[in-house]
Amino acid sequence: MSTVNWPKISDDARVQQVYEESREAGSSHKLAEMLALRQGPSLSTDTRFLARFGAEPKHYISQLAKFRGDPDAWIGSRADIRRKCEERGLGCEGAVNVKERERPPVSPPIPVASDIVAREVRKTIAEVGEKPTPKERAELTEQTTRRLTGNVD
Repeated sequence: MSTVNWPKISDDARVQQVYEESREAGSSHKLAEMLALRQGPSLSTDTRFLARFGAEPKHYISQLAKFRGDPDAWIGSRADIRRKCEERGLGCEGAVNVKERERPPVSPPIPVASDIVAREVRKTIAEVGEKPTPKERAELTEQTTRRLTGNVD
């Protein structure tokens, strides 16, 4: 087994293995990639790409649509697909290769105003009918805050 760190060309372990074996046998990156992916060289022009969709100068790609009938989902070239995928952070393999943009972490919950928390605590105390100890009141306030912010364990 080689200690060389070859580029990853596929998530499929079998395809990656064929690629690495071909590279170790002396093949270039492009040749090893073609053999592993079983894709020969092809003419990749916009005209040839769009011919798959018919004679229309533009084609509607529903996967690029934000909503039904989105006029921005009409493409006239592979550059259109690349641009739209990059703008929206979408991953695409095939016509163009674009990596999906990492999504930012979910922001923390929006805090709830203290007067709203206090009102909810008073309601709960009234429903229970007993006066809580200061410690119980503090715990109830904390639980109510978590519940109102959606931060429930």
